[in-house]
Amino acid sequence: MLYVQECSLFIFSVNFWEPFFTKIFVSMTRHVETLVI
Repeated sequence: MLYVQECSLFIFSVNFWEPFFTKIFVSMTRHVETLVI
């Protein structure tokens, strides 16, 4: 039961942080592209 609770908590945190990391990743790749160009 505890395992299921931890899994759901992990899924929740992933859903919570995912837009944040996506934003960072997009900005990083754009930065790299401008450096390359």
